[in-house]
Amino acid sequence: MQAQRSPLKHERLLQLKNAGLNTVDFLWYPPLAMNQKEIQEFFEKHRRISFRQYADDPRVGALPEIFDVRDLDELLNFVKANRRANSFMIVNQGVDLDEDIPRGCFRWFDLYAFGIEFFIGPGNPRKIEKKTMHELVQIYGDTEYGFNLRKCVNWDGNYSNLFKELVGKTRSFLTDVRPIIIEFEWHASSLGWKPDNWLFWEWRIENLPAEYSPA
Repeated sequence: MQAQRSPLKHERLLQLKNAGLNTVDFLWYPPLAMNQKEIQEFFEKHRRISFRQYADDPRVGALPEIFDVRDLDELLNFVKANRRANSFMIVNQGVDLDEDIPRGCFRWFDLYAFGIEFFIGPGNPRKIEKKTMHELVQIYGDTEYGFNLRKCVNWDGNYSNLFKELVGKTRSFLTDVRPIIIEFEWHASSLGWKPDNWLFWEWRIENLPAEYSPA
């Protein structure tokens, strides 16, 4: 069976936002397009912004990006020097990457079973890919019985109320698409378009092996 492909990054951000899930405030532009006046106004609003780019081709790897910039000229010069002609572009509200906060991935295996994999520390949710097993916390459960403590790894019950809240916030998101991963962070102060303490960065389809079972 051919693996399903997730939509482009800006489309996924819009889907999260339109579903009521809090994301960073952002602008996006297709290849070869950019509105410098709009970006300047966006910077004046937030005073710290990031630049990301990506291609409409899953074979293309990571492209140059810059995060949490406090100087507009620095960001524009970086874009001019590093943007690829065929890349889509996101300019988003900058966030503090040095905070020691929960960051990671929430998985809906189906409409009921879920998994949460996270770490406490600086970075972004994708940093879980570079963490060792003893640095990661894994939580499993379902909407009927709650957390399955026997399956959880490196979890002492901390943040249980927060993660119950996370289950409730994401449960109704794209219920016709499973399994999916939703990248999240929890901040002590509110931010984003809502604003809110929870921040969601993207979602993507997870192509699990046919024999996989969350049970």
